[in-house]
Amino acid sequence: MRTFAPMRGHRARSRSNGSGSRNRSTLISPPGQATVYCIDPSRGAAIPGAHFAGLQAQQAIIVCDRYSAYKKLARLALNILLAFCWAPMRRDFLDAGRAFAELPRHWQDVYAYRPVLLETCVERSRFRGTCYHAANWLRLGQTKGRGKLGPAGKPSVPIKDLWVYPLDQRFRETLTR
Repeated sequence: MRTFAPMRGHRARSRSNGSGSRNRSTLISPPGQATVYCIDPSRGAAIPGAHFAGLQAQQAIIVCDRYSAYKKLARLALNILLAFCWAPMRRDFLDAGRAFAELPRHWQDVYAYRPVLLETCVERSRFRGTCYHAANWLRLGQTKGRGKLGPAGKPSVPIKDLWVYPLDQRFRETLTR
C-alpha cells in the first residue's frame, strides 16, 4: 500500500480494509497524526464512522464530496462537521445560471405561459441565503411562520426568507397588469 508524505507536524498512518481496493482518502485526525485509508467497496458510512467512533466530544471536520454516506455520518455523529468541496457546488450554480436563460422559453413551449420571476424560500434558522445573494437573487422579506394549515396568528413552521430572481427586466410591469 502506498503511504503519503506526512504534513509538517503530523505523522502519516495507513489503513486498509484488506479488500485490495485502490481507492484512497486522506483524513486529518487530531493533531499529531494524519490517516490514509482505503474505502470499503460498499462506500457506506460505517467505515469512516468506525474511524471517528472514539472522538466523543471532539469536533471533527471532514472535507468531502456530496456523497450521501458522509451526510448520514454527520447526522449520526453531531460532533462531525462536513466541509463540502466547492468545485461541484460552483459547477451546479453555473449550470443553474445557464438554465435560467432557457427557462422562460421552455415554459412558454410546454405550458403556454412565460414566467417573469423565480421564487424560493430559505429557512432562517438553518441557512443565511448567502449563495442566493451571491447569485443576484433579491431578498423580499420573511414569512410569518404560520404555514398553510397552522393555527391563526401562531408560528407553527420555521420562519423563512423569501428570495426572488427576475427573469425579465420588466417583471414589475408584467406582474401588476
